[in-house]
Amino acid sequence: MRKKIAFVYQEALMSNVLRDVPVNSIGADFYVSDLWAARPNSTSRLNLVNYQAMALLSSRYDISEICVHEINVSTARLFMQSDVIVINTISSPRSREFVGKFFSWVEQNQPRARIVLGTELSWYGELAQQRGITEEMVRFAYFGALVLRHTPRTERELYRSTECVNASVQEFDIGLDTAHVRPRTDIVKRNVISFVKAPDGRITKNNSLIDEITSLIALSPALAGYEVQVMAPPYSSVEYWDLMDRSAFFVFTSLGETFSYCLNDAKASGAISFYPEQMYYSPIGFSFAVEAYPKSGIKYSGAKDVVSKLESYAADPRALIEASESARRFVVDNFSVEAIARSWDKLFAGASLNAETMLVFSSLDYPDWQDVVSECLRRGVGYVMCVDNMLVPDDLGYSLSWHDTLHDLVVLKYMVTRDQAGDLRRVVTKGENGVVGGIGRPERAISKDEVVAFMQLVCRQYRIGRILLSAGVREHDVSSVLGMLRIVGGIDSGLVAPEVQNI
Repeated sequence: MRKKIAFVYQEALMSNVLRDVPVNSIGADFYVSDLWAARPNSTSRLNLVNYQAMALLSSRYDISEICVHEINVSTARLFMQSDVIVINTISSPRSREFVGKFFSWVEQNQPRARIVLGTELSWYGELAQQRGITEEMVRFAYFGALVLRHTPRTERELYRSTECVNASVQEFDIGLDTAHVRPRTDIVKRNVISFVKAPDGRITKNNSLIDEITSLIALSPALAGYEVQVMAPPYSSVEYWDLMDRSAFFVFTSLGETFSYCLNDAKASGAISFYPEQMYYSPIGFSFAVEAYPKSGIKYSGAKDVVSKLESYAADPRALIEASESARRFVVDNFSVEAIARSWDKLFAGASLNAETMLVFSSLDYPDWQDVVSECLRRGVGYVMCVDNMLVPDDLGYSLSWHDTLHDLVVLKYMVTRDQAGDLRRVVTKGENGVVGGIGRPERAISKDEVVAFMQLVCRQYRIGRILLSAGVREHDVSSVLGMLRIVGGIDSGLVAPEVQNI
């Protein structure tokens, strides 16, 4: 018997889509129709991708898709008959009110279904702003259901104590329709360097950096053949996609994002895209941070750095083509409708999404970097962390992660390191625009609780299900906390410990 899935939308658009829009009709005509919002709307787009993903899974599961804000007799019957209930929460008064009603209904009726809460609502942010989410609702979400999040950036409060190991949270990407958002013009025929401004007052979007970068571009002979275009709101999705199709380069200046349709639409369109090094950091105060999407693309540290990178690509047509293809491939592999459907399929089937392997080692264990690479290739490792931050590629610099594209290997920094004087230091510090990688504050020692929270965040962010320990770290603080960590083993398995293996 097929599993029965109740898939609940909370956005008004989806009521009309479920009634009037067949999945195969979502394309160019849909995005210029009266149904689609005049301005970009990330909530609408992720719901549409979920709608398309459910269509791909309809032969495997009995999926009932509904858009409701009340629990009536028919809704309650559906919930009681379901194996999995997915509530795609959004940040709206009606959705928040429904969440409260749903939680009360669950407490009273105790359905057999596994409860999954979708990616959009920022629970701790809504709680802090007193917007209808209560502490009881947050605790039910994280400790009584399964919360899907695309990065931990908006729930940093969770990682300020070791209680984070008991929270049922699953890293789960959101996506876009790469069949529609795709390259239509060869990259070598494009002559635009594009930027996108945010509405005034959005400090984290860093509009001022656009002016700094464009001033340097105007002085560059190597970039004289390119036209600079800065798009400012209001603009429609179609207008944005048209600009990206004319863009050889897209430079994003936002200081903090959890996903960013702007960036990923550009990449899906084949535009070579750049973003600030710290944009995807999830900092926990000034103690530590992890970086989402370490394979995402080309990061820069400032205006001069990004202009230098632009000049380098502009001078090399082969590199231009390869970078364009790589940008598109990353989005298709990770954020396409098909990729999101694969994740839902694993979730519904009860399989763990945490299947990555991480090697944790000391520089004493391996003579050089190539030995680490050989070990990883032999053992199927995708992530590595050197606990003394000594044996890492020069490319890493102050970054918190580095992607070895040749071997598809992600290098992660440990949360503290030793400076040249031998003093213990954080690897993050307070920069002009927030937390950045660098030489942070000195420490006499790091508490075990912090190591737990850091390693829990690492395992969750990178979907680590197996950890390999080299001999040099078996007495290290990291080794002593691994037994405390928990990941989601699947909706039927709940929280489980990641597999730990000495090598």
